[in-house]
Amino acid sequence: METAQTVILDALKEIVAIPAEASIDAYKAQVGIFYLNAMMMDFSVNGINLGYTLVDSLGDKITVPDSALEAIVKNLAVIISPVFKAVPTSQKLFDEAEEGYKTLLNVSNINPSRSPYSETLPRGSGNWGYDFYDRIDTPLLTEQGVTIGVESVS
Repeated sequence: METAQTVILDALKEIVAIPAEASIDAYKAQVGIFYLNAMMMDFSVNGINLGYTLVDSLGDKITVPDSALEAIVKNLAVIISPVFKAVPTSQKLFDEAEEGYKTLLNVSNINPSRSPYSETLPRGSGNWGYDFYDRIDTPLLTEQGVTIGVESVS
């Protein structure tokens, strides 16, 4: 399982904002974490549900399927590029990020399967024709011992 550090480091390498063997400084780490969380929440709002959990530090695990990691790195690189580079990001990276977005659509759980009603749930008016309570043919007694008859609904 990947960490926030490896995803952010790979995104920074994609835009050549950091040498291949370098580590992430505090500023780049905070920017990377902020944009990673914002991007993943934006994906979630738009129906791409990958099971992502917000990260607070570089050591936090990235909780998405492995098949989504490359697409996340490419899209994160495009998003953070203006922060770290004066030169626009290459068209190739934009194309890779777009293809990655399509991959995320396929990997995500956009249409989860419906669960059947449990047999232990009460049947009420919302369950199409079943009554929550059995029909009571005998009158009910009140606290004062007076009977109340069942009313008909028309």
